[in-house]
Amino acid sequence: FVHDYELYLEEGRLYVAKRPPMGEEILESGRLIFQEGRPAMEGETHPSPPYEPEETIGIGFQSFSSPVGYTRAGHKAMLDRSGNLLLPFVDSVPGLCPPVKLDSRSDFEAFYREMAVHFDFNLEDTDSPAFSRLADQYTDEFFRDNTLLLVFLVEGSPANRSLVDSITLDREGRMEIIIRRWSLPGDQVRTGRFLAVNVSKEDIAAMVICQVLAVP
Repeated sequence: FVHDYELYLEEGRLYVAKRPPMGEEILESGRLIFQEGRPAMEGETHPSPPYEPEETIGIGFQSFSSPVGYTRAGHKAMLDRSGNLLLPFVDSVPGLCPPVKLDSRSDFEAFYREMAVHFDFNLEDTDSPAFSRLADQYTDEFFRDNTLLLVFLVEGSPANRSLVDSITLDREGRMEIIIRRWSLPGDQVRTGRFLAVNVSKEDIAAMVICQVLAVP
């Protein structure tokens, strides 16, 4: 429980008054002391836990970007699919559908069949493999230790590119996926691409909320 603390001077010494949040009542007071380098109130009955800064760690991952084209029906199907995601998600990237989480080969095969009627999985460009070529790597052996996150991004031009730059996880379970996007000269035609992100099941198990951020 968080309290408000106020310093005051009495007989040349600093004291601390402890109050309820936004309240006026003084619950208890005591001389200002330092414990292990942190300020504290002498004799406090139930001291607040010391502030600990958030710690984030980089997560090992592998990712691929594949052009798949765009259809309204496909966009809706991806939104419907990601709407069934059990983990809370925060979206701050324009044109992005929340990640679809696939935990097994059977999950992947069902997803592939469902989305193949909406997208062209044989599309590829000079630096992005076709999604159909990636499918062979998602075997039972892969899913034994890994989870696949699939992010669908709507692009304004087939020349635009996107990739996963980094993934971090803090000790509260907040996962951040950082996407780097850039535009190249090309026709202004709406299209889309999948970002396939391979993450270990151990890291996914620690995730409580997921956020995707874009950087220039």
